[in-house]
Amino acid sequence: MALLLCAALVFDGGRLVAARTAAADAAENAARAGAQEIVGVRSGEFRLDEGRATQRAQAYLGEVGVSGGAVATSRTVTVTVTATTELT
Repeated sequence: MALLLCAALVFDGGRLVAARTAAADAAENAARAGAQEIVGVRSGEFRLDEGRATQRAQAYLGEVGVSGGAVATSRTVTVTVTATTELT
């Protein structure tokens, strides 16, 4: 019985790590997508178009089927994702 319980804990732990890794990958890639919306290159005043960066990051999350949100400032894109996984 104890061996079965340990095996279930290992299995569930692996699933949690995989879910967390997938969520982190989606958030990082969404932030990268939003960071492509750089303006001001010709003037030398690099900044993000906040509206387009936010939209692009959120669109990426929708494309990959991950729930979450994004907020951009003139210098950063912050993405938050929510992931759920069932345990045995």
